[in-house]
Amino acid sequence: KTTTKWLANEIYFIHFLLKGGIIISTTKSKQLIPMSFDLLFKKMFGDENHKERVSYLVSALLNLPYEEVKENIEILPNDKKLRNKNSKRQAQDVVVRIILSVNRRVSLEMNMNYSLANKNRNLMYLASMYSNELKNKEDYASLEPCIQVNFNTIYTDTKNKVLYDIYSLRNDYGNELTDMIKIINLNIAECYDICYNKNINKYEKDLQEIIKYGALLMEKDYNKLETILEELKMEEEVKEDILDSMEEYSEDEDFSYLYYDAERDRRALENGLKTEARAEGLEEGRKEGRKERNIEIAKSLLEQNIDIEVISKSTGLTEEEIRLL
Repeated sequence: KTTTKWLANEIYFIHFLLKGGIIISTTKSKQLIPMSFDLLFKKMFGDENHKERVSYLVSALLNLPYEEVKENIEILPNDKKLRNKNSKRQAQDVVVRIILSVNRRVSLEMNMNYSLANKNRNLMYLASMYSNELKNKEDYASLEPCIQVNFNTIYTDTKNKVLYDIYSLRNDYGNELTDMIKIINLNIAECYDICYNKNINKYEKDLQEIIKYGALLMEKDYNKLETILEELKMEEEVKEDILDSMEEYSEDEDFSYLYYDAERDRRALENGLKTEARAEGLEEGRKEGRKERNIEIAKSLLEQNIDIEVISKSTGLTEEEIRLL
């Protein structure tokens, strides 16, 4: 498949035969928007019509049988408001409920810019997910366990550097107070590095599958995505659906603009190159043009019934500005 959209640029890898420099093969690979882009992550795994995608992901992360998860998973609304009338609405990335012998709620959060603010925000999301059950439950004993899975690009425990890191409420002696709340941190950047540059076979089989999913979320090269998907325990039609959907979103001009805009800001933030390198007049002109473009994108996303907080986070417009559109 080819496209004229500016996002899906084609990269040609040309291999030369050393004798005379003759071209012997040409490989063509499109660059797609990766699923680590939070707006695409929500689209791919929060889609009620494609539950098999999130079912495979959750079954690997929690080591549960895929068929049982698929038959008993429910995608929940990810937009919650705290009981305080002055509090802001919370838009988690993807929230599901799995109805098995032990029911549980699972929140999936993509954190490309991990920081103390993001960590505190995610803790608030988890506490809110747990406490929001109270209005529907008469008995505290019937509350369901809540698990938050954070997909990060750094180690949250920089000392021990655990790839798949599980947090729970324990005392100083390591005794668990309750299994009702757990946080799982997965370093998907390290997963990607392991898949391409390290020995994945040194890890246990279950963790190998998780590592491949982590790499899948980071990958944007079409050919490499195909290779990772081939190695995953997944139905062929689901693999094709993932690739087709990623292509479709990558060819969408609004998604392309939001992704590259977010990437530019993320890289500038990481390298400490924000604002100072640009002349004030050029920066103001850029901001004005960017806001006009974001207004048009916000209108388009509103027509798709995307949550206002998600639109605000993606475009930089305030929620009030978006409501006035």
